[in-house]
Amino acid sequence: MRPCGRGGGSRSRARVNEGARSRVSGHEGHRCAVAARGSGGATTRPGRCEVTSVRSQQGCPSERRLHAWWDGELDAHSSAAIARHLERCAPCAHRIERLAVLEEVSARALAPPPVDAATWRAHTDALREAIERTRERPPVVRLGRWLGALSAAAAAVLLAITAIVLQTARHEPAPVLAFESGAGANTAHVLELSVDPTDGYSAGVMFPRDDSEPVVIVLTRS
Repeated sequence: MRPCGRGGGSRSRARVNEGARSRVSGHEGHRCAVAARGSGGATTRPGRCEVTSVRSQQGCPSERRLHAWWDGELDAHSSAAIARHLERCAPCAHRIERLAVLEEVSARALAPPPVDAATWRAHTDALREAIERTRERPPVVRLGRWLGALSAAAAAVLLAITAIVLQTARHEPAPVLAFESGAGANTAHVLELSVDPTDGYSAGVMFPRDDSEPVVIVLTRS
């Protein structure tokens, strides 16, 4: 619940409560029927207006409507009508008083703890410094990190290629071999490449004498 303009009026809680109290003793004929539980009859109690179906006969608004008036959710005409009713109905004015007390207690319970000026200033300065550091950080720094990672990967690939080339250069070409193909007997050079010296496996690429594309890859074990 929130303290609002009460439908555009300039009424205050003190005015409503004071007017209701001043009329509670001199208001004649104000009764709300209360059903006597277990008696089958009905009695009347002066100065009380309980939440029963008889309230609509008396003209007292419902709890929901009073809440809507208190929160300023009614139109100007309805708000003015309830304000006039509160001036002559002490029980309904008392219900509004209970809403005011509930709102005040809730506001105190939900209020944030007080913070001294020095603590607030320290947190504000720290937040401002963090924002400034984020703004001043050049985007090249983030790009430099990516470039460093890419350079390391490129260096690793280059070292691997160099090792393969050096490994290949240490092997001499094997003698000329002859092999059978669909076109008959051909002669080719075999270039031996070491795959895994620890396991004794070697790979060979056979090149024809006419320097065309390699025709087969041979995997042997020594």
